[in-house]
This record gives sequence, C-alpha cells and structure tokens, in this order.
Amino acid sequence: MRGGKLIFNGQIKWRKGGNTIQWSERTVDARRGLTIKSIKKVVFGSGNQETNKQCHFGIISFAIKGQRAVQFEIIRDIMEALWEGLIAVFGYPTFEKGKFVL
Repeated sequence: MRGGKLIFNGQIKWRKGGNTIQWSERTVDARRGLTIKSIKKVVFGSGNQETNKQCHFGIISFAIKGQRAVQFEIIRDIMEALWEGLIAVFGYPTFEKGKFVL
C-alpha cells in the first residue's frame, strides 16, 4: 500500500500440475528511468541439492521484503509443502531469470 492505495508489489505463481514456481516484482531501472518487471522462475527437475538451496533462498528473500512478509507468513506452510512435493515428484530446481520493460 502506498499513499492509502493498493499497489502491485510482487506475486508468486504456480500452476497445478506444473513443475515451475515463478515470482515477479516491478522495479525501476535508475539509469534508464524505466519500470522493469523482474521475473524469477525455478524449474523443478533440473537441479541438485545446491541449486535447491539457492532457489529456496531466492524465493524466501523475495517473500519477506516489506509488506510481503505478513502475507507470506499466512501461506508459508503451504509453500513449504508445495516446494517439498515438487521436489518429490520432479526433482531439485534450478533458476531462470528474465526482465521485461513495462
């Protein structure tokens, strides 16, 4: 929330049956003055224990920023169970990253 109005400050997506979890947020590229939608995605089934640690750290770091922390605490147990379930079915994850100008 900014100035009493709801704003987009990030989202986490998973599609039932899919082997990916992605999260995104808008940031401003200070050099160019452009708003960028930064997307990070983990793909389960292509990694190992070390990449799993990196991916898990990445989503937790995203989820605990600012007001997201309160929201994430509500769903933390669900996310942890989903993460473990995806590893059990597909295997360990690896990162994919992307940036798109809005």
